[in-house]
Amino acid sequence: IGGLTLAYKTGQEEIKWARIKTPLDLRIVLAIPEFALNTKEMRKVLPQKVALPKAIFNLSRSALLVNALQNSDWEVLAEAMEDKLHQPYRTPFIPGIEDMFSKIKKTGLAGIALSGSGPSVVSLTKKGREETISKIMKDAFLNAGITCRTLVLEADLDGTKTVYSI
Repeated sequence: IGGLTLAYKTGQEEIKWARIKTPLDLRIVLAIPEFALNTKEMRKVLPQKVALPKAIFNLSRSALLVNALQNSDWEVLAEAMEDKLHQPYRTPFIPGIEDMFSKIKKTGLAGIALSGSGPSVVSLTKKGREETISKIMKDAFLNAGITCRTLVLEADLDGTKTVYSI
């Protein structure tokens, strides 16, 4: 499908999707540390019930993220990627991440979040800022005694294509 795609189920369990305009200068920075977390175990650290204010917080951030990306509002990304539903419970298992989140948020250059259950971290930023963000991510893990690799990616706005068929 390409770009930022939101998928949802209808009341009849039909899966539908909506494509969101994504800025051409969006850059995605991934930090992949040299250790793993078990997704099944990381699910166990999450609370069974969610407080209404935390749910409202995350819902508002989801809408804010879509709006920020549609309008290339880069200054809002740091707030738009904040989370109260899973990150507070999973970050204690990832050395260096609090320092990383704090430093990136202070720059105002990017949004940052856990990628899935962790330990990888994803940052969304504007072209030209990706090397600064990558360095902050690497340094935060290194300062915690963890090596990592970083990847700078562009969003695939076209989606899958048939390159060759028989």
